[in-house]
Amino acid sequence: MRVDPSTPSRLTWQARLASELSVCERSKDRDFVTHVLQSHLYMKVAATIATTRSPTVGVRKLSRELADYHRRTLIELIAIAGFDPAAWLGVENLETQSQKCIADLIDLPSRHFDAAYLGQQCDAYAQIIRYWHAYGGHDLKLSSFAAATLAGLTYYHAQLNHMVGV
Repeated sequence: MRVDPSTPSRLTWQARLASELSVCERSKDRDFVTHVLQSHLYMKVAATIATTRSPTVGVRKLSRELADYHRRTLIELIAIAGFDPAAWLGVENLETQSQKCIADLIDLPSRHFDAAYLGQQCDAYAQIIRYWHAYGGHDLKLSSFAAATLAGLTYYHAQLNHMVGV
């Protein structure tokens, strides 16, 4: 499952996103969809990896919940945006930086995995929560989606922080 950040897949997801984002008429909505798709996909892939790589039972259990949460959230957003789910749920759709973070997690020795994974996820959750609070788009479905999903993000961010003792 090694991800090669130099693959041309980045162009593939960007081209597909550009053609499909016509459903979101305003640039703020397009930016929101792009950012949220990337964030949830990254967090889903990282959590999926943690379900088998983490040496800690508690981290593996939480990661299973996170992987399922992000999968459901992605499917919901994809449906709202009118995208094809099969074309958006794969690791090949991650941005280059996210692919690098995933590759770094895969390559870590297990004794260092939990600290790196939890640190990456705490940062990613804090970032997306700030982004969600700032969203003020005009699409009613996307605004409702953002408001409803923010509670889950906040809950899981607290769980991750608890795991690292923050």
